[in-house]
Amino acid sequence: YRQDVINLCTAPSNLIRKKLLNQLVEPTINNNENNSSIWLTSLLILVPLRLGLNELDLTYESYLKEALKLTQTVGIIGGSPRHAVYILGFQDESFIDLDPHFSQTTVNILEDAFDLSSYSCSSPKKLTAKKMDP
Repeated sequence: YRQDVINLCTAPSNLIRKKLLNQLVEPTINNNENNSSIWLTSLLILVPLRLGLNELDLTYESYLKEALKLTQTVGIIGGSPRHAVYILGFQDESFIDLDPHFSQTTVNILEDAFDLSSYSCSSPKKLTAKKMDP
């Protein structure tokens, strides 16, 4: 994968970049209704950006919600000042987040029966756009 990324980033033109991308994609079987493609490799794109100076520009709130609706989106790292959280969705006017700083005890998955409680959050937190750090 590393060489694929290097090749894409250093391609001298968009035409060559497009050919490289097409090599990573394999067409699906003809019975597919929407004629889509299947990626042969996985790709995670991280987009570092700041959506305001001292506070979040509320113009971006609807765009963040639209991005979270995409099936390809794995979430957003954000939060409030001095406290990072993992934003995984939204409900009404609030974003739903998990605190990655909350530690859990280790689960031994080799046992036949193991405690599943650490795999769910009993009370997800909510964060409004006005309280978010840009």
